[in-house]
Amino acid sequence: WRSALRLDSDAIEVLPNAIDTERYAPTPGGKFILSEPVIGVVSRLVPGKGLEFLVDAFARLRSKGLPARLLVAGEGPLREALMRQADARGLAGAVEWLGQVTDMPAFYRRIDLYVQASLSEGMPLGLLEALASGCPAVATNVGGTAEVMRHGSEGLLVAAADVDALAGAIEEALVDPVKLQEMAAAARQRILDHHTLEVMAAHLGAVYLRVTDGGRLDPVGLRRP
Repeated sequence: WRSALRLDSDAIEVLPNAIDTERYAPTPGGKFILSEPVIGVVSRLVPGKGLEFLVDAFARLRSKGLPARLLVAGEGPLREALMRQADARGLAGAVEWLGQVTDMPAFYRRIDLYVQASLSEGMPLGLLEALASGCPAVATNVGGTAEVMRHGSEGLLVAAADVDALAGAIEEALVDPVKLQEMAAAARQRILDHHTLEVMAAHLGAVYLRVTDGGRLDPVGLRRP
């Protein structure tokens, strides 16, 4: 996108999104007892979020006998269409459409695996929150997602709009609770290293001092009186 905007890479400073890692923290004692795994996603129900692909991938897993449930947090104009799609795929009772959820830490405590099926993203806050909360994730490799978690060690990345790949990655994650726990711990550590409020504040402060010549200029480059 830098080249598309004809911007000099050296003149651009990217500040990653950050979250409150005390509010979003792992469940005490851990999780990953997967007799009936719970998959979750937080998303606006709008085009581009890939939820239709997630519904189809989930239906394939259920048809193979995986006794999983899917929780969808969020609202949007596609809600009715997605519900009809789920019903047509035989998922009535297996998908919970939660609407707007105000207690997000509690939502992440309910789920065993977070799945992002977006066709495009910036740096997704829902994924950051899930990983900080100790939830391993499967996500489409779009936008800044690969900067949030590394494939194989911190989660699983798949191509967008690929139902087979999405279903396969979800199944791969859920059949190995030990691997899930390892990915969750590694992803949580990455969030602590790169995406805390403290890290973002320090980064922003360093940028401010650099562009204002150590505080001697105002942010638009005019020298202070």
